[in-house]
Amino acid sequence: MITIAIVEDDKKSAKILQDYILRYSEEKQEPLAVECFENGLNFISDYKASCDIALMDIEMPHMNGLDTARKLREFDSQIPLIFITNMAQYAINGYEVQALDFMVKPIEYFNFSLKLDKAIRICKKLHGYQIYVPSEQGTVKIDIADLIYIESAKHYLYLHTSKETFRLRSTMGDFMAQLPTGRFSCCSKSFCVNLEWISRYQGNSVFVNGKELSISRSYKKTFIDQMTMYINRGGN
Repeated sequence: MITIAIVEDDKKSAKILQDYILRYSEEKQEPLAVECFENGLNFISDYKASCDIALMDIEMPHMNGLDTARKLREFDSQIPLIFITNMAQYAINGYEVQALDFMVKPIEYFNFSLKLDKAIRICKKLHGYQIYVPSEQGTVKIDIADLIYIESAKHYLYLHTSKETFRLRSTMGDFMAQLPTGRFSCCSKSFCVNLEWISRYQGNSVFVNGKELSISRSYKKTFIDQMTMYINRGGN
């Protein structure tokens, strides 16, 4: 589960962010936890490495958002940080602390969702992403980065990893709902591939870890579009 820290002195703004996170979690089927801090001092003094993403107001008493971020970067150089501000010009200094992005109040949900999408993708790439699967071999933990492709055949799924293959009784749709958005794409009714593992695409075939998989006509446009989008955003 991903934990999001909200560092915001205004209770109304903090509540809006909490509600947006809950809505996002329900819509995306993405388990999320929230920790709230009323100011930067509390955030720094109570900081836990379990926080995965930080949403931070810039204008706060005692220690403003930029100063808080500078302190944060002294012991956590990677956590995705999104600034929240009343005025966009305040966010221009975000590059000093490697801020991922910023949002201007009043925050609209659509914009919030796009920013959080990006932060979660980066978070999962940084920390890895694992799922527990009830396979015929028992419940197994699978690292998503190690899952090469999923094969569907006769009411069963075959999860092909770099080390072994696991079989479970499930549908492709149900299993894909557990996976991070934008990381996997189906090239046919029978195969969904981890876009990170694609080594070559040619005609109606895609190659993953030395295995050639066919791309069906009805899936081709969507598959190519998703593969191109994944490459363009740097594979995350």
